[in-house]
Amino acid sequence: MRAVWSFVVAENTRGGAVPQMQVGMVECSKESGQAMIIFDFETGGVSPEHPNIQLAAIAVDENWDEVDSFESKIAFDPARCDPEALKLNHYDAAAWANAPGEREVFGKFSAFLKKHSTFECVSKRTGNPYKVARIAAYNAQFDKDRLWAMGAGQFIPAHPQAFCVMQLAMWVSYNGMIETASMKLSDVAKAVLIPAKDAAHEALADVRMAAEVGKRLLQIITK
Repeated sequence: MRAVWSFVVAENTRGGAVPQMQVGMVECSKESGQAMIIFDFETGGVSPEHPNIQLAAIAVDENWDEVDSFESKIAFDPARCDPEALKLNHYDAAAWANAPGEREVFGKFSAFLKKHSTFECVSKRTGNPYKVARIAAYNAQFDKDRLWAMGAGQFIPAHPQAFCVMQLAMWVSYNGMIETASMKLSDVAKAVLIPAKDAAHEALADVRMAAEVGKRLLQIITK
């Protein structure tokens, strides 16, 4: 079975620069057997200066079934946040009391990506093969910008093409296959008959919902 995916393309950069994004289309094969990492940041606002406050991800197999998970709160300064964003994310100071710093979380998440690296690349510099993880997010441009900025120029064991579930939902909606009130994750989930979850804007819950939505959208396209 083959499916057309929408993706956001960004080249891996050095020096901490946030990469430029381009939107395109790519084909992927479900029988490839390659794992994919679906990830999500919760943040203290939508502007780049607002801090990351939580990062979560799941690894899914070729059938979009969860095989592993990652979640960590991130230490941050509430004074740098939009108060409305903290309210939306149900911020509780006690829950973040022992949260690790961003650098530590980045290291742990890089290890998680490396653990599930199945996509083989070839170094342009040395010609040697190496493996990276395939990554996806509901709003890939937002989350991939955040991840690359978090890495601050360090190598990220992830393929620079990030699959975007929201772009896929836009394509399916544009072609009249679903009707949705908006492109919010909760609205698209409702449109594809996925029950609402109580823990919206909790990173791991949002990641799992994004995976369910992506799986359902692919079923709609390929049925």
